[in-house]
Amino acid sequence: MQQDSVTYQSVFYRHTHLYKKLQRIVIVSLLLASIVIVLQGAEPYSTLGALLLTYASTLPLLLWLSTPLRGIPIFPIFALPFVASYAIPLIIDHPVVIQFSPWQHFTAALYISTFLLLTTLVWWLFLQIKNRPPVSYYCFQEQTFVPLFTTVVFLALVYHIFVFSGWIGFGYSLQAITNIVVEVSSSLAAFILGFMWGQGRLTFKQKAFFLVILLLTCFLQSMSLVLLAPVTKLVIVATAVVFGGKRLNYLFLVLLIPLFILLHFGKYEMRAKYWGEEAPRISLFQVPFVVAEWYGHSVAYLTTSEQDHGLELEQVPEEVGRRRFFERLSLMHMFLEVKKFAGHEVPYLNGQTYVVLFEALLPRVLYPAKVSSHHSMHLLSMTYGHQTLEDTYSTHIAWGMVAEAWANFGLPGLFYLSVLLGIGFGLVHVYTRYLPLLSFRGCAGALLCASAIQAHSTTLAIFLVSVFHSFVVLLLIAYVFMKPVTRRNIES
Repeated sequence: MQQDSVTYQSVFYRHTHLYKKLQRIVIVSLLLASIVIVLQGAEPYSTLGALLLTYASTLPLLLWLSTPLRGIPIFPIFALPFVASYAIPLIIDHPVVIQFSPWQHFTAALYISTFLLLTTLVWWLFLQIKNRPPVSYYCFQEQTFVPLFTTVVFLALVYHIFVFSGWIGFGYSLQAITNIVVEVSSSLAAFILGFMWGQGRLTFKQKAFFLVILLLTCFLQSMSLVLLAPVTKLVIVATAVVFGGKRLNYLFLVLLIPLFILLHFGKYEMRAKYWGEEAPRISLFQVPFVVAEWYGHSVAYLTTSEQDHGLELEQVPEEVGRRRFFERLSLMHMFLEVKKFAGHEVPYLNGQTYVVLFEALLPRVLYPAKVSSHHSMHLLSMTYGHQTLEDTYSTHIAWGMVAEAWANFGLPGLFYLSVLLGIGFGLVHVYTRYLPLLSFRGCAGALLCASAIQAHSTTLAIFLVSVFHSFVVLLLIAYVFMKPVTRRNIES
């Protein structure tokens, strides 16, 4: 075995002053958010519910920043989006949420907050485990860091260009496998390059090349007119830059991520024009002009009244009607509906959405007739009358793990899910801490961070299948590129 030239201790133990600064920023942001929530003037019960959810969602991040054995922040990244999806919809007059009483808002918030607190408790107990670091582990070799990961993100861009232009094509099964391999490997490479950026280990030319490739990939992915993938990728890289460096990096936090979020406000006009069977197909050479048109619609939406927009509201399809940003992120209205009808007008599913997991894990090459992991989400949509079977072929409706658990077993379902997630996130935390990010375990934690960002809005089957696919691809990468190393020193 080779001696490890990389510091043995996990990089998340360093730069204590950065974590103290982040802790102060989180606390101040939490206080400001509390003031904003109260000043919204919502009903008292709704306001109290939003405050409870905000505190419960932020607690894991504060605990992670305060502990010396912090490891990789997988569970805090999972919990934090609950603020936008569950707390804020209670105070912004969401068109569906306001159909429920303030007391129903409060009880729903209380259940979800209890779910988060119980999951946090179980996860926190695992953080207290003093396991011994492994004697040896697999890791990328330092001399291959930049060339390898830069090549991966560049080849991923080339792949997206060829697929977008229709220059290559695969069968359905092979296409799905190829997409998974490309997306997992490029996300991992982007995360690690972002971390090295934060550590100051990239030259100016390497930073510029990586940033150009990243932006081109994100703009190309946004041509589907669905912004989740590009924004998620930018958030992943921004998170890596922040935790890899000694200070906050405002290039991503202030400029790049808002640059793509701005596109949200013009996507309805773009979808009205470019979605549908008779819509014009966007060619590769038209992408810059389409992006410019998109920003034009976004700026027009923010600077003019709805009556002055070039596109009348009645021309926008109802399912993509004009809604405010946080209304589009909301999952609270789905939970309120499930909580009201499950076990009464709609029978409990008794685990039907979870059974899908076992079949979805099988490779389609071996079992072509298998159901997709999204079948769990479609089952919820059809059960509650939001979609027909034909609708599910073209559209997915987000439900979230919390609504799924209640739809299956009611209140006990939330308890089972909280314990399961607490144990899962806790075990992963214990498994991945101590080691460098470029080790096999560190890379596994990084990929889980990428999956955890949007895991709260999916079903459990979709999340676990995504994690399984990422792990299989990581095993292949490790087999080819990683070498066994022994620890050089232990910092405890």
